[in-house]
Amino acid sequence: MSTVEHLLLGPPTHGVTHHGRSVAGAHRVSLRHVGPGARDLAATLRSGQGDVHVHVTDHLLGDDADAIALAVGELATTARPVHLTLHDIPQPAEGEPRFARRRETYRRLVDLAASIQVCSEHERDLLEEMTSRPVDAVVRLPVDVSQLAPSRVTRRMQVGPVGALGFVHPGKNPGAALTAAARIGRGLRLLGALGPGHEALFEELQMQAMQAGVACTVTGHLTEKRMDEQIAGVSVPVAPYRHISASGSIGRWIAAGRRPVVLRNPWVEELARHAPWALTVVDPPEFCDAVAAASENLASTLTGGRRDGLLTTEQAARTQAEVLEVVSRA
Repeated sequence: MSTVEHLLLGPPTHGVTHHGRSVAGAHRVSLRHVGPGARDLAATLRSGQGDVHVHVTDHLLGDDADAIALAVGELATTARPVHLTLHDIPQPAEGEPRFARRRETYRRLVDLAASIQVCSEHERDLLEEMTSRPVDAVVRLPVDVSQLAPSRVTRRMQVGPVGALGFVHPGKNPGAALTAAARIGRGLRLLGALGPGHEALFEELQMQAMQAGVACTVTGHLTEKRMDEQIAGVSVPVAPYRHISASGSIGRWIAAGRRPVVLRNPWVEELARHAPWALTVVDPPEFCDAVAAASENLASTLTGGRRDGLLTTEQAARTQAEVLEVVSRA
């Protein structure tokens, strides 16, 4: 049995932190929340012994480029073997100089890591293109389908808004979701909290909605129970994300028994190969028409609680543990 200690970095509401807690909890391994920032993580690493595993995205390491660079430098000073699962891998489509800045951060993380895991084949390919080191394992994002997934269209869905899920920031492309909602005369409900520093984005969305004569609302952070309640009242679930390497938000729709309309990208196509029934995949020019078609056939937004082709959290935890067992003894 591996003695790797699992450390949680970041606020509990962050998707990466939540994912790490769920996977570690499913395998009942040693788990410790070290705090919200990289300095807390570095202090923990300096004070202990033995191998550790951490789920990391650069946004959990600091609020800006300088803070992130300093954090990575501190992590590199620890003598403990640090096994990383990296999330939100940089990709050229983000544009320069953002991609170049993030690429350098991830290269440094790869250099200091005892082993590397990612959550999709797409992430593996992206990471291996920017470094000379192969990824040790791909452990797909799990999707635990609810036993309460709806089997039929409800009145709430019939009168409900279009819904987009997760932290609200430009990368989630909420403007496209609002445009599609406005074209069919429905409002847009954003199921999640505003990303830090993106208050102006929501003001722009509200102005756009007002001009179109529809509502645009944001729920703020939701508990899992409240999220299920909100999802049940959405007419058409959407995820018009442009640059994702894997997405827990899309998985959350599927877990609740909903089939979102999503934009085609490498990770979406990867998920669709495993579970083609779970998504309506379209190219950007087709997005508004696809949302309109789904609104006329709301049954097309339900999965009926299917789960074939998906990985459960228990399966992901078992795979992760097996990988760490091997790499921690190498």
